[in-house]
Amino acid sequence: MALQRFSEHTPMPWANGGGTSYEIASDRDAQGEWTWRIALAPVLEDGEFSRMPCVDRKLLLVEGEGLQLTIDGKVSPCRPGVVVAFRGEAHTSATLARGPVVDLGLMFHRKKAKGNLWFEAQPGAVLDADVVVGIGGDAQIEVDGELVVIEHKDAAVQLAGKVVVLRRGVVAAIAVAVLPTSPTAAP
Repeated sequence: MALQRFSEHTPMPWANGGGTSYEIASDRDAQGEWTWRIALAPVLEDGEFSRMPCVDRKLLLVEGEGLQLTIDGKVSPCRPGVVVAFRGEAHTSATLARGPVVDLGLMFHRKKAKGNLWFEAQPGAVLDADVVVGIGGDAQIEVDGELVVIEHKDAAVQLAGKVVVLRRGVVAAIAVAVLPTSPTAAP
């Protein structure tokens, strides 16, 4: 387990150049390619989302009052505590409700990985997660019996295989798995 402060997340430009995200974790290789990615993204103004073919996306607001997503013409409100899922190739735009927001996003190539992102506020909840991100005030989790304090937008990473229990506060939990590849048939 490692505790990663918000200032330690890696700043990266959005694919469409419209902003900056702060990558918490990914399986990015030396060429910059990934099958899954977790990042925080400040959304400062209305605009288009980057289109990402074959990528499934899950989004959770961690700061701000709300965001309205229009996904292929269908309006989906994005409110704190509610995860919104959509396909990366969908034509998606965002309209801010009352000023800037920060979202936590999970992206994964649907043929290569799977993932889940959820909101948790129940003390005693066991989190089968790879990454846990603090939301709001300080949260406390127990990792294999050790108490860890996670501040707002900080993350506990490298949690695979560990027993993680929420003791206090509100967190977002993320689980990811790379799917096995089928062997290439010999000619």
